[in-house]
Amino acid sequence: MRRIFLTILTLFIVVPILELTLLLLVGSYTAWWVPLAMVLVTGVVGSLLAHSQGWKTVKKIRSQLGSGRIPADSLMDGAMILAAGIMLLTPGLISDTVGISLLLPPIRRFYKDWLIRWFAGRFHVRTMLSHFGSGRIHDDDDDLPARSPRRSGEVVDSYVVKEDRHP
Repeated sequence: MRRIFLTILTLFIVVPILELTLLLLVGSYTAWWVPLAMVLVTGVVGSLLAHSQGWKTVKKIRSQLGSGRIPADSLMDGAMILAAGIMLLTPGLISDTVGISLLLPPIRRFYKDWLIRWFAGRFHVRTMLSHFGSGRIHDDDDDLPARSPRRSGEVVDSYVVKEDRHP
C-alpha cells in the first residue's frame, strides 16, 4: 500500500515539476512561443493519432468478438491508447512523448510485452480442467488432455492468486 501511495505521489508532484522545468528550459534557449507550439503540435497530432488508432482497435475488437475469439490483445491496445490520450491531454513534453509512443504500434508492442512480464512476475494464473463424474482435476502444471474443453461434461475454471513478494 505504501508503494502505491509513493507512486501516486510521484506521478502527481514530481512529473509536473519535471514537465514545467523542461518547458522553461526549452523556452530559455529558444523563443517563448517554441515550447507552447511544441505542446500544441504534439497535442493535435497525438489526438488525431489516438482517434485513428482507437477506431482501428474498436473495429478489431468487434471483429474478434464476432468470430468468437477473446480480444485480450486488442483490449490491452485499447487501454494503452486510452492512457496515451490522457497523457496527450496534459501539457508537457515528457507526457506527450510517452503518449505518442503509446500510439505507435511497434513501440506499443514493446510496452505490452513489458507489462505482460511485469504482471506475470506478480501473479500466478492457475487453470483447472475437471471432467464431471471422473473425479480427475488437472492443474496447469500437469499435462492437460488433448480433448477440447468445449465438449459436454468438462468445466474449465481459472483464478488468479496474488503473490505478495514484498513485505
